[in-house]
Amino acid sequence: MSNMGEELVPPDLLLNPQYFESTFYRRENYSQLRQLALSGHLLPLHNRFVSWRIFLGLLPENKSLDEWVEICTKLREDYRKLQESQCSVKTNNLDPLIFNPLSSATENPWNNFHVDNELKGIIRQDVDRTFQERLLFQLPEIKQLLTSILFTWSKQNSDISYKQGMNEILGIILFVAYAERAPETSEISPQAARYLSILNDPRYIEADSFWMFSRVMDLGIKELFNPVVTHKNKANKKNDLFSWDAEKERNDLVNTDKSHEENISSVLKRCHKIHHRLLQSIDRELYQHMESQKIEPQMYLQRWVRCMFTREFNMADTLVVWDSLFASLVQPIENNKDILLMDHICVAMIVFVRTFLLQSDYSGILRRLLKFPPVEDVHVLVNMGLSYKERIEGGKRNAPVGLIRSPEPPRAMIRAPEPKAKSPTEEAPKTIARDASPSLVQKAPEFSVPDPLAAKRQQSGSSPIHSDPIPQKSKPIIQTAPLTKAMSSSEKINSAIDIVQEQINNETYSDSSMKYLLELLKQLKDDIKEPTKPSIPDPLRRI
Repeated sequence: MSNMGEELVPPDLLLNPQYFESTFYRRENYSQLRQLALSGHLLPLHNRFVSWRIFLGLLPENKSLDEWVEICTKLREDYRKLQESQCSVKTNNLDPLIFNPLSSATENPWNNFHVDNELKGIIRQDVDRTFQERLLFQLPEIKQLLTSILFTWSKQNSDISYKQGMNEILGIILFVAYAERAPETSEISPQAARYLSILNDPRYIEADSFWMFSRVMDLGIKELFNPVVTHKNKANKKNDLFSWDAEKERNDLVNTDKSHEENISSVLKRCHKIHHRLLQSIDRELYQHMESQKIEPQMYLQRWVRCMFTREFNMADTLVVWDSLFASLVQPIENNKDILLMDHICVAMIVFVRTFLLQSDYSGILRRLLKFPPVEDVHVLVNMGLSYKERIEGGKRNAPVGLIRSPEPPRAMIRAPEPKAKSPTEEAPKTIARDASPSLVQKAPEFSVPDPLAAKRQQSGSSPIHSDPIPQKSKPIIQTAPLTKAMSSSEKINSAIDIVQEQINNETYSDSSMKYLLELLKQLKDDIKEPTKPSIPDPLRRI
């Protein structure tokens, strides 16, 4: 590979050898590595390539650096042998009439040559479109690496072969591997530099990226690339999206929960599990609205889970999401059939835009979900996903998944970002979410993460954002007068304002007050005789 400039990678994503020495060589704070990733703070460590391999079990946590070196050396040699075995052609004792380019015999090695060339052509087409906005992926050397790794993996997994979207998953891995290549010289101890030069050896980027890609695909990802609709092997069945299963008298794409059914593809099961089971248990109101609009889960979830969010977020945000996905895996890695946290982050993304979805019809919902809005802090979604995962897994001991619901499920705040949560040691007061329904109270996340601003606040002597309010004289609870239609509109408006002000000042929540407020608003609506009902603006509509 030619010498590529570091400007191909943002400086904040480059390797930091000093942190490698302090974290992995000296083993300081090594036990907190997984927590750093889950809390969205792995980036400052600048050693993502080694960290990911630890999370994925390629560099076992209980092994020494010398054992890591042996493992890397063996894996790189195994990759070399795998490539050689795929390229070798046995020509012993072959009939000359068979072994020639024009023969159509099935045992003719030339047939494999043509099939391989066709596969490489398909891969190259997608590689040329991989992250076109980044200069790194326009370099011939990087394109060749992507093509070679994808071809080798596809030959090894011929039952699935290559599918569009795999190139983007590999692209993220290769980007991290290239960004954290071991430098020729560094200001660390010679022994630490030796380990780093072996673990992140630039000469073996292809082999290391291949094994990381293989491990990720083995975590339930490769099965997601099978066709959405599958049928039993019958001659009269067509394997396409619009075929009709006459035996069951229904179409395969009817929007019913198929998460427990057999003879359907893995991606369809996964999408239906996320939509019909997880989303329903977290936000039943939103789920029922999407069901009323006949939203089919695979229409929007298929791309999310297949590409692991690479098309929904920018590169930097995708790296943060992947940090948490890999760190959430239990050890040993063989105990993971798939990446469970990915399902819960999908639910978090849906709930995050709930206000818009509840106001939209079929086309509006799909436009929003297929073009997810930019997120100021993507770890908000990760934290929501971790909270949902913890709640659902904790509730499994007492109830089926479909019945696991907290009395007041959290709602996403869609407008301006709310102040960051309090530190884990403080108890968060109840607050009413701005964009939530009035009867829903925003709960503090069940999963807490370290507060990155805590140190700065201690230095400045300031208190946390969500500190307890300054004690004030308690205000008397407003007595609501019996609601009658004889009240004037002005009286109704003043009464509604008093109720809302009471909720804000006292930080309390009263069912009776909110019901009274709801009735006030309904009567005010009747008082205002508008000729036409205002339409809901569509922010995605082109003007």
